Amino acid sequence: MKEIQAISYQEWANFVAHHPFGSPFQHPDFYKLWNHKRSGASVVFFHWDEDNKIDGLVLAYPCSYFPENRWWPKALVALNGPLTRPALPEKKQIEITQALISQLSREKGWSVPLIELRNMKNIPWINTKIDDSCLNLCKEISDEESLINTASRRQKRNLRKINTENFWVAEPESEEEVNALIQLLQRHYRRIRKPCIPGSLLKAIVATGAKQESFRVLVTKKKGKICGGSVIALDKKTCYEWYIISDRSVKNSGVATTYGAMRYALKEGCYYFDFMGIGRPGIPYGVRDFKMGFGGEVQEYRRY
Repeated sequence: MKEIQAISYQEWANFVAHHPFGSPFQHPDFYKLWNHKRSGASVVFFHWDEDNKIDGLVLAYPCSYFPENRWWPKALVALNGPLTRPALPEKKQIEITQALISQLSREKGWSVPLIELRNMKNIPWINTKIDDSCLNLCKEISDEESLINTASRRQKRNLRKINTENFWVAEPESEEEVNALIQLLQRHYRRIRKPCIPGSLLKAIVATGAKQESFRVLVTKKKGKICGGSVIALDKKTCYEWYIISDRSVKNSGVATTYGAMRYALKEGCYYFDFMGIGRPGIPYGVRDFKMGFGGEVQEYRRY
């Protein structure tokens, strides 16, 4: 395998951008963010054809209960990968996929007890052990009216309220605003005992905002106070709501945060808004009803 420094950013970015299952989570910007000032340690593996061109790749990022502790055991999560060149014969795509999974599996050990492939777009050719299936919600957005028209009656009322309640959603204007969002996220994920995104990654996204277009941090404010925010990923068609948080003591802050992210996505030219997960089929999930209140199509994807 080539050294990562020798790989053309443009070749990698083009491979993902033109792939029917491509997403920001396999993009070189994602790799750079995790390795920006030691935000974490993502890993990426490539497969090459006879002409030394990329015909397959998989990128996985670390997921930990203590994300700022480099020595704490972590999972490696590959969102929407591996990717293989679509024009290749099915047999060849299966072969490349298995080679990439095999290479990624070698990372498993004491410090990486779990490796998970999270399918987001029903990528074919994955022939490995199925862990479970998960539900996803994706909403088509075409104009301001489409953000509201498909919402439930209750959510429509909430959406009308936030337009008169002086919420403001935008990219953070200061380090203090970023830190306030990080504190909200950390408190919430400690409470629900789930792995949290490292604060250093949020800071890396903000710091590199002028150099990369794949990821953005948004904060929600009311009367000058941070009461929510989100981390979104963008490609040419879809906005992915990767992380979202709101201050429960501020009424409708969650609605304002998601609505603000959808409006931002619309402004950036996206056609779809992906809520990124509403739990497992048949198992209660706290925010499922909230997300589904915005409308959209429920999809079922596999994890491996």
